[in-house]
Amino acid sequence: MSFCSKELNYAKVKELAREFGVVDLNCSTIENDPDIAAALALAIFQNPNITYDELKAAATRRKVQVCGKDIIGFVPIYLTNHCAGECKMCGMRHTNKDLVRQFATKSVIIQQLHYLYEEQDMRGVAFLTGEFNDDYTRKANSFIVGYALDQALEMGFEHVYMNIGSLQQENMEIIADFVGKENRSRVAMCVNQETYNEHIYRSFMAANGGMAVKADFKRRMESHDIWLSLGFSADQIGSLLGLNMNVGEEVAGLCAHAKYLMKNGAKTVFFSLPRLKPALGVSHQTKVNDQTIKRIIATLAYVAPECAVMVTTRETMEMQDEVLSMMGCLAPGTAVVGAYGRGSTMPNDEKVAQFQIADTRLPKAIFDRVETESDYTIIDYLPKRKATA
Repeated sequence: MSFCSKELNYAKVKELAREFGVVDLNCSTIENDPDIAAALALAIFQNPNITYDELKAAATRRKVQVCGKDIIGFVPIYLTNHCAGECKMCGMRHTNKDLVRQFATKSVIIQQLHYLYEEQDMRGVAFLTGEFNDDYTRKANSFIVGYALDQALEMGFEHVYMNIGSLQQENMEIIADFVGKENRSRVAMCVNQETYNEHIYRSFMAANGGMAVKADFKRRMESHDIWLSLGFSADQIGSLLGLNMNVGEEVAGLCAHAKYLMKNGAKTVFFSLPRLKPALGVSHQTKVNDQTIKRIIATLAYVAPECAVMVTTRETMEMQDEVLSMMGCLAPGTAVVGAYGRGSTMPNDEKVAQFQIADTRLPKAIFDRVETESDYTIIDYLPKRKATA
């Protein structure tokens, strides 16, 4: 039984949301029921009488009460930009003949890990690849990612993340062979749902009625349940903002999904909220404006303060600053394979990247600024001044 088959009922959530009267933003109770939490989120997000400033203040207060002033930090490493997906909005889609394809060798993986560990003082790292249709290729990719996970843990990274598609049990078991049971709480699987509206999902993920694995809506949902059944306890879910113009449906879906996962064994759940960004050969129109994403972040931080809203360098430095008190995770990085160590900024070349980023500062510069100009601390970032304190 997965979240998709058991809990996802937006019509029911909308009815529950209509029953909410005045929402007391000073309430300290955290709602754990998936449907009620989703309805509360929808009622808050859509309520014109609750200003963003009021909601931000309340969300910040609840976030500090639950998590203190700690923000999780990690940096993504792209292992390849090859992909069998047909996603119409993505520069990595296999039909994009203009994208220069790249693949990280063993030496590149090790070099990138050493650079982030020794030069950028990182103790959190993520591995990303495309998604593949062929069963053998999927298994081979799982083996490569498992190797990278093992190397990162062996090197001393405290937490490792992977975003490589909607894995099934045989793929996860390959990865699990590289991760001892004692370390499984340190490894997170990132499978963004992209949208919680199945009709919209299918319209973007399969070109001309194609059968790409990425187009299987339920498969993505079920992957999280399988992951938890293998003894792992950290999941990232997310919506690609701009696919579904009914943003309230995404807010409700994310809240319900997170609460469901936490009821079923997850100890940490991350919300990924990327907005559609420029990518080679796709429309660059911005469909979710700054005010909307700020309200989304504030709503999620208020209703689910035990979860971690993730912000990346797809967003500007100014946006990062604006939502700093509500975020639970900051993940600076670029979508270029083998990107780190090339210069004083992160490369941002659309000819090889899945998407372009708005902030090209190196991770160390981003994290140093947070820690020196605010009273927030980055978890899994360990500069020498912190290590010797």
